[in-house]
Amino acid sequence: MAKTDFSEQAELIRNRLVERAAQNCPFWHTPFFPVSRANAGCLLIGQLLGKLPVEDARALACAIVAEQNEDGSWSKLAGHKGDLSLTLEVVQALSVARSTSVEAALGKAVSWLETHRGTERIEPETMLLLGALTEPSATGNFSLRTRLLALFDSVKIALRRDVGSSSFDPMLNLLRKSKAEAHGQYQILLQTQRDDGSWNGSSRTTVFALVTLKHAGLPIEDSAFERGWRYLRSQQEWNSDGLALNPCDVSNLIHATAVRALMAGDDDSDLVAGSALSLLHQARGSGGWGVGGLSPTDLFTTAIALDALSFVGDLPLETAWTRRRAVYLLLRTQLRDGGWPLYPIEKPGMIAELYHRIRSSVDVTALAVQALAYNQQLDPAVKKQLDKGVRFLLKRQRRNGLWESDVVGSTLFATSRSIEALSALQHSNYAPIQSAVRRLLALQNKDGGWGEKITGESKGMVSTESNPLHTACVVRALQAVPQPPVEAIYRARRYLERSLDDSGLLWTTDVPAMPLPFNEDLAGLHDLTTLWALEAWSPLGETANPRGRFLRKSRGIFEGNK
Repeated sequence: MAKTDFSEQAELIRNRLVERAAQNCPFWHTPFFPVSRANAGCLLIGQLLGKLPVEDARALACAIVAEQNEDGSWSKLAGHKGDLSLTLEVVQALSVARSTSVEAALGKAVSWLETHRGTERIEPETMLLLGALTEPSATGNFSLRTRLLALFDSVKIALRRDVGSSSFDPMLNLLRKSKAEAHGQYQILLQTQRDDGSWNGSSRTTVFALVTLKHAGLPIEDSAFERGWRYLRSQQEWNSDGLALNPCDVSNLIHATAVRALMAGDDDSDLVAGSALSLLHQARGSGGWGVGGLSPTDLFTTAIALDALSFVGDLPLETAWTRRRAVYLLLRTQLRDGGWPLYPIEKPGMIAELYHRIRSSVDVTALAVQALAYNQQLDPAVKKQLDKGVRFLLKRQRRNGLWESDVVGSTLFATSRSIEALSALQHSNYAPIQSAVRRLLALQNKDGGWGEKITGESKGMVSTESNPLHTACVVRALQAVPQPPVEAIYRARRYLERSLDDSGLLWTTDVPAMPLPFNEDLAGLHDLTTLWALEAWSPLGETANPRGRFLRKSRGIFEGNK
């Protein structure tokens, strides 16, 4: 496909990403969207500890208010209806922000809550969080404060109900108790605090842990509070005039995506040296990676990182060893049905109660098959297990040609990655690929893009207006098939040209990239969207490492240009 005038803009975008990849080693912090819930948690903890400067409280509140809906509510996903639990948390946080600039937003929110508070069940986590915190500060006029107190009184009454189980146990178990009953029962939380000060590498879990420690009577001067607070502060990123709090670290995921996206259109491996070395440094002894430096090892990120490193080559020598260990991890964690789970289960009976996490996943299996396809020269046993993986994918393909997602929550993602996996193997039976491609082409919108409503649950696909994230995801797959549909790809690229943000350097989208860390709130990362879109723009047939080639061959990152 001939280059267009957009090639110069694409080069500017590439240069920006190369610079970010070099500067963000090993931790690539990027703002997540939406930020309302994470920012609200930080505001509440800052008030609880008395450590948040007024200026930063205003900046956090500014980012929250920017995401308020016209009707006064806040939504978990852009474009969705207002969420009662989230809006309650935000109202509590804004009421302690000590800023007159939020009074109008608070007034609208309280009016919405008064109208909708009986329309849906409040989340147990929200009820317990708000019930453990102090009453809202006297912000605004007396009538507003009276309405706020009435709302939170209704929440506390609801706390007497059975709230069931939650992923935040044992924190919620303590928050269900009175302060007298919970007093002194904080040792298990102190023992599970990580070296970085967080709990579970998640800002939301950390917020709950700190509230629970206070509820259980741990003195506020204890170092656990300071360490947890420092973690929350370290996760903040400036976004225009506001502060955005990241829910978790996703550095490994973004570095791996950067390696692939930047190498797909250029054979200069120096571009990705920093990202590649970061991946080598972050590889665990098991051979896998977590989505971030302190997140648990998962096979989703492991497969993406292994696939990325196959673009890099075998030098330095640690690269070959790291790839081999990752291959062995995937080989020994494949399940009997041929698929791979999200989390590696290497010990019989390990966390059996989390069966929903250890079932074979279409998303993870597609990524694992593709990664192993480009690394099967490292071990002869790969071929047999790849065949099992392919059979699993073919069995899970739906009659309409698509695959249903079970981790990311996006049918377009699952289908695109499955197409890439089968294409990487040069499978002799192209019928499944052709069926999937025909269906994707039928779903292409008139503007050239693709779109999908993501819920985080595998309930099928709801086609919607185009967005850069899904368009880039599909284009990457279409470029990998034996006979790429050039016209459809051309139209999609025209859409991507038109959908750049005002800076001309980012593709942004209201559609979340994936649940992070896979089982919590959905979040969008504009850097990830931009990397995917940039790879989708890589000209067909002109890449140093064509996606359709059976084995990738590239120089090591220290070999230089020869």
